[in-house]
Amino acid sequence: MAFFELHTRSAFSFLSSGSQPEDLIAGAADLGIDGIALLDRDNVAGAVRFHLEAKEKGIRAIIGAEITLDDESVLPLLPTSIKGYQNLCRLITTIKLRAPKGEHFATKQDIEQHAGDLICITGGEDGFLYQSIKKHQGQEAAAWLKYVFEDRLYIELQRHFLRHEEYINQSLIGLSHKFKVPYFASNGVYYKDQEDRKLFDIFTCI
Repeated sequence: MAFFELHTRSAFSFLSSGSQPEDLIAGAADLGIDGIALLDRDNVAGAVRFHLEAKEKGIRAIIGAEITLDDESVLPLLPTSIKGYQNLCRLITTIKLRAPKGEHFATKQDIEQHAGDLICITGGEDGFLYQSIKKHQGQEAAAWLKYVFEDRLYIELQRHFLRHEEYINQSLIGLSHKFKVPYFASNGVYYKDQEDRKLFDIFTCI
């Protein structure tokens, strides 16, 4: 059975990953993973390096991005076509041009205007839906996501033995049933191996 890891970050997500795009592909190849998605924060700068390494290793590369929202949560988006990739790039350009460097964010209106041909996965601990559940606003958040993305919405479940994680996952599954949205498991990969984890830990402390 084929396995695809649909949520990774590389060092192009500033201070949020300990691995280069090529290293994530190498790690996937070592584990026999068939495909891997790169979702860096508010950019697709690692796409070319990621794609070329994946092509060499015979792994399917999927390029998307995590978009920072105005509440500082993120919304991971994956294109389904060239048009979707163009919409993603336009969205990133729009939010970066109107704010000083490092202070950009997307509004709900931005997301709605650029959502065409984009799949939304709900993300991990810093994801919009996860954070909304913590604020007791999960149903409102899920309803908005379903309205915008319709059948292109997927609820992401991660298990890293973090505080409140099991409660959140059960809430996510409940929302999946209520809104008829499929769910899937992801590792939320931020580094290739234990060595890269040490670097990631340093970034976390900065």
